[in-house]
Amino acid sequence: FNELIAGVRSDMAGKLFGPELETLHQKGSEIASVLSAIKGAKDVKAEQVEGLPTLRVIPDRRALARYGVNMSDVLSTVEAIQAGHPVGVVFEGVKRFPIVTTLDLSGQTEGTIKNIPIFSEKGIPIPLGQLAEVKIEMGPAQISREFGQRRLVIECNVRGRDIEGFVKDAKKAIDAKVKLPSGYFIEWGGTFQQLRSARARLAIVVPAALFIIFVLLYSA
Repeated sequence: FNELIAGVRSDMAGKLFGPELETLHQKGSEIASVLSAIKGAKDVKAEQVEGLPTLRVIPDRRALARYGVNMSDVLSTVEAIQAGHPVGVVFEGVKRFPIVTTLDLSGQTEGTIKNIPIFSEKGIPIPLGQLAEVKIEMGPAQISREFGQRRLVIECNVRGRDIEGFVKDAKKAIDAKVKLPSGYFIEWGGTFQQLRSARARLAIVVPAALFIIFVLLYSA
């Protein structure tokens, strides 16, 4: 129900906005550590934005010239490794289905990828590792955006105290212990956001209801 109402699964959520993903991850971890030390904080967690293995292949132009291999041959091979390389089309009536060849990377290592042969203009097979730098790096697992800006969510549940008082203590602790660079800011959401919305609504509804009751009693 928290997710249906406020968009997050926890009682309180701090939305950290900023341009750089690495800085968001670093500051998000610092904020989560500060929240964990506040009385009443339970299940504190920062959104996981890193940890996805990414294959990078950087062609070596000097090696390509030395072995007589075209850049397009290396790029088409790299395309086949991940995205697949179209080799034909199958027709079923008016429908068209592309035939795509891909490399099965399940269980493959970085060394296996380096040994993929690339054929030169003379038909000589040359390992990909001699023509390009092949490495597997840890890249972003997801990039979330809101209002056109990158966003990282730090969530936690509140137990044994009121949410508003917890958020006040959280703001003071974060302002004192976490220094945000220029262009980075936090917005508080979750159940706390609904609390503020309900309070603003009741500030109008309750006086209006009392006024109507007074008018009805006076007219009676």
